[in-house]
Amino acid sequence: MKIGGGGQPGRINTFSVVPYASFQSITPGGNGSKTNESFMADGNFDSHGDLTVSGNGSAANSAQSSISFNPTQLLALRGNLPMSVNVIYDIPVNSLNGGGSTALAIIGVSYTDSTGHNQQTFPVQVPAGQTQARTNVAVSIPVGATNFSINASVQTRAIDTAGVLTMRVYEVWVMV
Repeated sequence: MKIGGGGQPGRINTFSVVPYASFQSITPGGNGSKTNESFMADGNFDSHGDLTVSGNGSAANSAQSSISFNPTQLLALRGNLPMSVNVIYDIPVNSLNGGGSTALAIIGVSYTDSTGHNQQTFPVQVPAGQTQARTNVAVSIPVGATNFSINASVQTRAIDTAGVLTMRVYEVWVMV
C-alpha cells in the first residue's frame, strides 16, 4: 500500500475513556456548581457536563472535575505507543467583571513520566471576560507515562463581584 510522499500505512485508534477512567469526587466551593459531570466522558459528542461559578466578591467559588485513568487497563490498550488525550469544550458565558489575565477556566493534564516524575501541562487557560467557541484541545502523552488525569476547573477571585463563568466539556477521548 503506497500512501505517497514518505507516508507509511498504519492506523489511529480512537477510544472512549468510559471503561478506562473514573471521576474523582470533588465538591464545588462557594456558589460553584457541576451538572451532568458524567456526560464529559460518555462517548456522546453532543452532550456535555457544565462547570459554573458566579462573581460575588468571593475567591471561594469554584467547580472542578477530575477524570483519572486506570493505568493497568490503559497500558494494555496503548501498549508501547504514544497517545493523545483529547478534550472538546467551550466557554459560552464568561461575564466575570474582575478583568486581568489570571486564568479562571483551566483544563490541565497531569501524568507520571517514565522516570517517575510528575508532569503537568495546561493547554487551556482562559481569563475573565473571554469566551471560547467549541473546540478540541489535544495533549500528547509520551510512551511509558502512567497515572494520568484530566482536570477541568472554573473559579472566581475576590475582584469578581458580578458575572457568570460556564465551561462545558463535551467529551474526553484517547487516540493511540
